[in-house]
Amino acid sequence: MDREISQSVQLKKKRKKWLLTAVGFVAIVFAIFGFRNLLHTKVDKSKLRIATVTTGNIEQTLTASGEIIPEFEQRLVTPIQARIESVILPAGSVVEANQSILSLNKEFARNERDRILNEWKLSKNALSKLKFQLERGLLDIDTKLSIQKLRMKQLQQRLEDSEHLVKVGGKNQKEADQAKLDLDIAQLEISQLDNDLISKKGSMKADLDAQQIQVSIAQQALNELDAKLKKADVAPNRKGIVTWVNEKIGSMLQANEEVARVADLSTFRVVGSISSVHADKLSSGMPAIVQVNKKELRGIIVNVQPEVTNNTVKFIIALEDKSDASLRPNMRVQVYVVTGSQENTLKIANGPAFTGKSYQKVFVLKGDQLEKREVKVGLVNFDEVELTGNVKKGEQIVISSLKEYEHLDVIKLE
Repeated sequence: MDREISQSVQLKKKRKKWLLTAVGFVAIVFAIFGFRNLLHTKVDKSKLRIATVTTGNIEQTLTASGEIIPEFEQRLVTPIQARIESVILPAGSVVEANQSILSLNKEFARNERDRILNEWKLSKNALSKLKFQLERGLLDIDTKLSIQKLRMKQLQQRLEDSEHLVKVGGKNQKEADQAKLDLDIAQLEISQLDNDLISKKGSMKADLDAQQIQVSIAQQALNELDAKLKKADVAPNRKGIVTWVNEKIGSMLQANEEVARVADLSTFRVVGSISSVHADKLSSGMPAIVQVNKKELRGIIVNVQPEVTNNTVKFIIALEDKSDASLRPNMRVQVYVVTGSQENTLKIANGPAFTGKSYQKVFVLKGDQLEKREVKVGLVNFDEVELTGNVKKGEQIVISSLKEYEHLDVIKLE
């Protein structure tokens, strides 16, 4: 006959079963982590980039792009409408100051000059004619005024005679009154002629001034066109190299159209471009490093352009050695703008291990293994990183990425 198992025995069996399950689970976890560590605790030293901590000066930089351009470049335009007849000096030629690069047909401009000259002559003739007409009008009024003044004197004498005869009884009062009336009328006519003379002089001055303005406008247009014709030889004001020229013979050029460029290829400067995110960090006077091939040239930012184009800001760098033999026009270069510097500090070569954080976990070489350590990062540039804490000169640090080992404190080296 079967007996029922006591509750204490059943509880004891359950505890044993739970204990075995827990032990099995822990064993599996340790096995997994152990296998993982076994796979990741060793690394081939030859595949690592290891750098030594040194002391020296370091500069923090912003990375930008740049283009080499001539320090002097003159863009030549034709000030008149003209047609290209021939190219005297093609691109690449040496040109002297005031030497013509293009031969232009200036017939259109000369015809325009003849038209303006005729307008000027007509204006001059009109001015002379107006002066004559106005002077003649003034003379007529002046003559009438003189005649009227003589007539007034005559009437004055007649009035005096009439009044005398009235007193002695030789004439009646009616004749004396008529003489007085004639004298008053003559005085009014003289006053009217005086007013006409003043009005005529004012009108004459206004008409002469207006016509003189027309003459001056035509004269100014003629002088400007003469000056443009003198400058229409497409010639630079200093010696240089023709870097570009419009070689479309027979094409019509409009006034102020660019036709050639002349540069002095003995000295250069750099036009830099950087993301507008860093625009507020740029200012004139900041040092800059220009990397030409494998050579570094120093310079100073002399101008930061205020406008933003395509999310970039442009700036001009004046080079210390602007005649370096490695400089070529239109060459693309790497530019590093120096935003800070530190002297006699601990530093190490830059690499993927440094991700831009102020505190970094790195692996330091200790014998045949790598030990993880947190270090403090200071100034950073493209080539170097400043280490300001928890590191000593001469220590060796892995600068290649070991992200897959970041969970380990120690890595064995093969």
